[in-house]
Amino acid sequence: SIVMFCLNSQYGILPVEENIRFFISVFDLPMNTVAQVLGPNTSLPGMAQCTRGNEDCSFLSYDIHPAWGVAFYDRFTLGSAAELFVRNAKLYAHVWPNSIALLLALLQLHPGLRKGNPVLHRWTGRLVALLNLTGTVCAFLLGIEHSTVDNYGQHYAVYGWYVMITTVLSCLIAGLVAAWRGDYRSHE
Repeated sequence: SIVMFCLNSQYGILPVEENIRFFISVFDLPMNTVAQVLGPNTSLPGMAQCTRGNEDCSFLSYDIHPAWGVAFYDRFTLGSAAELFVRNAKLYAHVWPNSIALLLALLQLHPGLRKGNPVLHRWTGRLVALLNLTGTVCAFLLGIEHSTVDNYGQHYAVYGWYVMITTVLSCLIAGLVAAWRGDYRSHE
């Protein structure tokens, strides 16, 4: 949780494309290591070149990158100013609430807070639920745009987003309902 918060804290400080370049770089190293082991004449269908140059979508200067990463970078850097504003707003509304919820969840799971200060635990839990709901819905809104992006898996990716939001929200709702009923054993 703390590592993710530190990584995500860059969103809003650095331009969004710099954060995405960093994110893609994390996947570049292992994928290009495999590509080098397989040899230069090996066709790698899941890899692609950056749209505008090799170092455009990643901090690492490989010739090829994960194809989904190139598409991800393009989604947040190409388009009209209005499209980019809305898409970036959804990205920030996904990253920040979920990052803060992850940090607060550490407090929620601390036995001393749960038993020693149940009022704070309740209010922190409500805040975590609201932040998680906001971040997850925004991730879903970004994710359903994937049906038109070949390298994201088109409709299959969207089906995955439906499964993700259903899983996250059903667990969240079940936990909240159990707490409201006073069934703390199920809530935990």
